[in-house]
Amino acid sequence: ELKTIDWRYNWRGALPVEDSPVVLVTIDDQSFESLPGRWPWPRYYYAEVIENLTQAGAKVIGVDVILDVPDEVNKGSDQKMAEAIQQSGRVVLAGKLEYGGRGRSYAKLGTPIPVLLAADSSWGLVSMEADRDGMYRQYVIAQQYQEEILPSFGLQVLKKYLDIPSSDTMRIQEGIIHLADLRIPLSSEGMLRINFAGPAGTFPQYSFDTVIDDEQFSLK
Repeated sequence: ELKTIDWRYNWRGALPVEDSPVVLVTIDDQSFESLPGRWPWPRYYYAEVIENLTQAGAKVIGVDVILDVPDEVNKGSDQKMAEAIQQSGRVVLAGKLEYGGRGRSYAKLGTPIPVLLAADSSWGLVSMEADRDGMYRQYVIAQQYQEEILPSFGLQVLKKYLDIPSSDTMRIQEGIIHLADLRIPLSSEGMLRINFAGPAGTFPQYSFDTVIDDEQFSLK
């Protein structure tokens, strides 16, 4: 079944994405070579990118980087990013659940640091689980932590994009996630089967360094 899924995607071919609202800002080799700082980058890098993307008209800015510890090297950098997040009003941050113990007996929740959450509480979990052959075809759209069902990063981005109020919570009933007017079917494994638009590089991409490079932050 898994191999026939791959075959069906190849037979169908890539979907047109000219009208898609999705644009990727990639943390890539070009950015590592161009930017003066070493990884992990100072948080004010992200502040600059958030400001530039906001000015460019992005409706939602998903920062798919785990920021669960303070930037101890660059004092004031966390605050600068928090100010950019607050002024933008359209940022979603990432968190994670780390499992440990025999049989995943306990989970540790890693959330964005408090100063960033205080600027905007929108954040979601990033997690992927491979199929039996090691390939990734499904997306973990929600995870349980203690008594809560926590939404994924992607779901939080969609929620902000569709202007769904933060007070609206999702519920799972009979294998379907209900959120506002959305009905998202889940697979038998409780995940979302990804409808791939095409291979890597299908959606427009811009290197991180080209987005941050402006009059206030020149790479030259």
